[in-house]
Amino acid sequence: MMDALFNADYRRATWVCVFIAIANQMSGINILNIYAQTIFEDVADAGGAAAFSPKACTYFIGVSGFLGAFLSNFTVKYLTRRQVFIVGHTCMGICLLLVAVCTVSNHGNLVLVFMCLFVISLQFSNGSAFWVYAAEVVCDPAMGICLFALWGFLVIQTIFANSLITVVGISGLFYILAGYQVITISVLFVCMKESQGLTGEQKKNLYKPGGAELKKGIE
Repeated sequence: MMDALFNADYRRATWVCVFIAIANQMSGINILNIYAQTIFEDVADAGGAAAFSPKACTYFIGVSGFLGAFLSNFTVKYLTRRQVFIVGHTCMGICLLLVAVCTVSNHGNLVLVFMCLFVISLQFSNGSAFWVYAAEVVCDPAMGICLFALWGFLVIQTIFANSLITVVGISGLFYILAGYQVITISVLFVCMKESQGLTGEQKKNLYKPGGAELKKGIE
């Protein structure tokens, strides 16, 4: 495990994938799943009720997750790995920002629409492609580290999300999550390497010293 984190041959791949795992949780998907009904109830109480009941709106969120997972079969196949993540987080950031704006302006129907689009964006990108990419580029112990980071941040969110919402409000939370997508996109653009089209051995060597030269040699 220490080699996965600190050995020059493995650490870059490990830390990139740990960041992607954290970005998965910092999308806010689990906060949305937990508080979706509360969000729709608050919007409705403020006079911006959606066309469906708050409970019914959560069903649309669930269906959107299924639709996004289905679309991931095509995004992973037809887009490069970098495209999947960068496009996905860009879409997520836009949707989260619009959810925040529509929450403030009490447009319940639009809150529902952009929440559903957000869930679809997550599932066709990081939600599914993370596992594919991590398995391609990291060593076996690093997969456990990535899993620990993912579930660790879920636990942290579960503990502190309610307190954060109390301080910044639901709309403030979505503004924060939208801002984090900008950080995610920037880090992925600079640090994430493309594994599409490489052999299994080349993928495992991608982040090792000299991996860039190896990739150039096969193009």
